[in-house]
Amino acid sequence: MYYPINLDLKGRPVLVVGGGRVAERKVLSLIEYGARVTVVSPELTPKLSRFAKRGRIRTFSRPVRVRDLKGQFVIICATSNQALNARIGRRAIAKGQLVNVVDAPSVSNFIAPSVVRRGALVIAISTEGQVPALSKRLRKDIERTIGPRYTEIVRFLARLRKGLQDEVEDIRVRRQLMNQIVDRDFHLLANRAKRSVLEKRIKRLIRKFTKDIKG
Repeated sequence: MYYPINLDLKGRPVLVVGGGRVAERKVLSLIEYGARVTVVSPELTPKLSRFAKRGRIRTFSRPVRVRDLKGQFVIICATSNQALNARIGRRAIAKGQLVNVVDAPSVSNFIAPSVVRRGALVIAISTEGQVPALSKRLRKDIERTIGPRYTEIVRFLARLRKGLQDEVEDIRVRRQLMNQIVDRDFHLLANRAKRSVLEKRIKRLIRKFTKDIKG
């Protein structure tokens, strides 16, 4: 059983062992999250080669060495050599490093879930490596339900929450207001044109609560 966690990779050193299509997908995702990526592989996909030339990743065009693991915050093994992947995975685990061996949870200490991202809203789907195809299917279903509009909804709610923190001292009142907005007024959140109506309603509620407290 795995403990779900969100990991901050911004500025962190991450090693990707392998230079094929699977490694490429991993690298693209890692760069998106701000990691400092090093790729070790005798061969690279054209896209990874372009990234290296532009300085977006650091590369070593040779087989991986044990010393490559030193100082890496996260290690991802994505070569076609399963024995090599397993060897690197076990070595990293023994050193207390975070390592994911693609398609080999038994020699990994973390796995990467399928992800639906809508701005700051992140939904992770995992079968703990048992049925990846099901995770992908569920991700597609969720993507249809939780559409791009949720990026704006989350941004809007975050702004409202910040306003409540500035205006309402009582944390219980803030929580009550936020729960009301999300539960009762969600139909207004989902409609961009009606969000101004919701903002006005919230301001009235804040004034009411403030007046009641002062009393």
